[in-house]
Amino acid sequence: MPTIRQIEEIFSPERIITICEDEFGPLAEQIAFNIMTKRTNSGADVNALNVPEETTGATAESLKTIHEATNGGLTVSFVGRKGIKNIDEGSSPQDVQEEFGSFEAFRNAIERWARVKESRWNLDPRSINAYGVASSVWDHGSVLYQKGGGTEIMKDLLPEVVDRISKKITEELDTSIYQLLDATIEL
Repeated sequence: MPTIRQIEEIFSPERIITICEDEFGPLAEQIAFNIMTKRTNSGADVNALNVPEETTGATAESLKTIHEATNGGLTVSFVGRKGIKNIDEGSSPQDVQEEFGSFEAFRNAIERWARVKESRWNLDPRSINAYGVASSVWDHGSVLYQKGGGTEIMKDLLPEVVDRISKKITEELDTSIYQLLDATIEL
């Protein structure tokens, strides 16, 4: 009977991690590109500034694959910054209020966002009314939310990637099982 070490030599957790990273890496790149070019489902801009939604790139940079070994298992996850779940549909007032807790905290975040947006897109300093934007989003949700969602950012891409990962892991498991059976029979 094979030992755990022999099983681990044939069934490699590192290979599973590599499969996930190989699929999630291009997904992160596609999402980053889509963030810069996103529009509402109707094709309209997602904000009144007529500039891309992207500002600092923090959302795109937050996308990564993490893995951890647990008791008898392996977890591989594709993660991003807090609030990324709203990247496709926009943020409802409830989403914003839950995430930030207070209008003041949200206004401060929008103030930082506005200054970065102005700098990045060569807008006049303080041309974005951060208080007005914060107030509108706090009460009505983001423009993307109000317009019914946006172009393919993550929601439409993720299931396809997960399906490919699932197929590749199944193939890897099948190959590992056959190798393990061959090794067991040879003993």
